Amino acid sequence: MPPGEPLLRPDWIVDNLDVIGERLAEHVGMTATAVVVGFLISFVLALVIRRRRTLTAAVIGTAGILYAIPSLALFAFLIPFTGISFLTAQIALVSYTLLLAVQRRLTPWSRPRGATT
Repeated sequence: MPPGEPLLRPDWIVDNLDVIGERLAEHVGMTATAVVVGFLISFVLALVIRRRRTLTAAVIGTAGILYAIPSLALFAFLIPFTGISFLTAQIALVSYTLLLAVQRRLTPWSRPRGATT
């Protein structure tokens, strides 16, 4: 940015509202898709863990490993297989939701019956 140029240019925003709207809709769609898919996968995994408690460590550990992978490294790994696409972003976003979502789904089942908060 050249010296003396304002940081925020309202005229540019007004001139590009259509592009901003398209990108916002794209972002919200990608985020909503990742949240829904992550919820469904985590719900199924939590049901499986509920039936077979011995899988808890394996599922939580695998989700933790996926959560720990830096996003740029994951994108660099995925792009040769999936290209720069919606699928690439969804794989990364869903993998980041799994650890938190699975743990959240398991919490109500881990309390003793009759226990409150």
